[in-house]
Amino acid sequence: MAQWRAFLSPSWDLGIFTQLADKYAHFRVPIVDIKGHGFNLLGDHFHPILVLLGPVFRLFPSGLTLLVVQDLLFALSIAPIARLSLRWLGWGPGVFASLAYGASWGLTAAITAQFHEIAFAVPLLAYGLVAWLEGRLRTAAVLIALTVFVKEDMGLTVVAFGLVAALTRGQQTASGAAQGSPERAPQYSHQDLQQASPPNRHQGSPQLSPQSSGWLPAGLARTLPDWLATRLDRREGRIGVGLIIWGVFWFFFALLVFLPLFNNAGGWEYTNRLTGSEASFALRLGTMLITLGFTALAAGIVGWISPLTVVAVPTLLWRFIGNVPFYWGMEWHYSAVIMPIMAVALIDGVARIRTRIHPPAHPQADTRSLLQAVFSRKTLAWFAALCAVAGAGIGTWHNTFGAWIRGDYGIITNGEREAATGLLDAVAAEPAGTTSAESVPAASQKTVITDIYLLAYLVPENRVYWWGTAQGATPDLVAFSNRTATDPAEWAQTHYSGTWRTVYSEAGYRLAEKVD
Repeated sequence: MAQWRAFLSPSWDLGIFTQLADKYAHFRVPIVDIKGHGFNLLGDHFHPILVLLGPVFRLFPSGLTLLVVQDLLFALSIAPIARLSLRWLGWGPGVFASLAYGASWGLTAAITAQFHEIAFAVPLLAYGLVAWLEGRLRTAAVLIALTVFVKEDMGLTVVAFGLVAALTRGQQTASGAAQGSPERAPQYSHQDLQQASPPNRHQGSPQLSPQSSGWLPAGLARTLPDWLATRLDRREGRIGVGLIIWGVFWFFFALLVFLPLFNNAGGWEYTNRLTGSEASFALRLGTMLITLGFTALAAGIVGWISPLTVVAVPTLLWRFIGNVPFYWGMEWHYSAVIMPIMAVALIDGVARIRTRIHPPAHPQADTRSLLQAVFSRKTLAWFAALCAVAGAGIGTWHNTFGAWIRGDYGIITNGEREAATGLLDAVAAEPAGTTSAESVPAASQKTVITDIYLLAYLVPENRVYWWGTAQGATPDLVAFSNRTATDPAEWAQTHYSGTWRTVYSEAGYRLAEKVD
């Protein structure tokens, strides 16, 4: 909200997604001219889930709507993680772990990067992973499977989760089955977990055997078919194999069929971002190590013993392989999907270690051992929670969200805000242009070229282009914010035919119109 009121945009992304939502709201193909004249955004990234924005945008046609939707999706993801934290970690550590996730640096960085499609993946992963730990296998599988429709790389995330499910040795107890469904597991409180012996932890939910990693066949002589058959004998194994097939299919379908079909160039838009980088090896490695360190803190350190951390590997791999420096670090939205994975891994990791710290069989005979066991259990949960809090606090304080908290970002004077609002009013007051804007009523359609900072504000009522990719456009108006030094009338006169004049100029916000 602060960014919106300050007319701040870190990139053109909010404008792009606003234009896409506007097209979906009017049941039209998402031709997003901001990316380029006639660019079909179906060929940019594989995100069919964004059609859900259409009805909401129809009711509230504003770029602000997308920012609110993303914030609500992030907030929604806190609920299952907080619930599980309080039950499995206890009240104190659970509260801190929940706060650490809600304020995690990956989510706060994504908020200041404004809306992106990954906003839908965050609650799906949070609810799905929590459901898996609670033994609600079918629910977990459906939620995780849906993430393939968020972005093309999420298919690999589903594959990673499928591997965890297939290679995890499950245990279904009678108490779980007694509830009438093999999918449902009993609900355990913090006290239940403290009193449970190692074999009974996570009753009704998948777990790894303490004697074996569960990740590889027991012996080299075992053949792959035999090993696979043992996995398919178990329900979680069948779910895992199914998710692997599902994820692989959608990953290759998106990259090899869907995106080339709709992309203007007939291929995947981002192939060139997987080539070599000009950045020094030391800079690249250092940035990656910092990211990994804060990712470990998000899992409370101990969370890294949880197999669920494997689910984050595909996202980290493609980012570190990429040649874009933003991919390697902690800013922008690239770590948002990792945050729920690490938060759930923290809870699972603490629970796994706790099964190896249990009270003696006869506590009356060994009071000191009992006190040590209880103290160790509490210390472990607090250690993990405080590590996560430290990572969230330090990471957020040093990103753009932290700059806003410190008052170093999002500053705008009342005069500047009034000038920006006045420019929008001036655009709305201009008569309809001669060019076609197919998604808006004929009475108000205008083609406007603008800079990054005004894109999302002008989209709902106009056909909008970014001035850096406006080749092929036939504009009626050119509008620049006070962050762009170029004069719009002079720029338009240089790039387009006709005579241009400035019709609005206040506090650096300028609007030029075509006279003839």
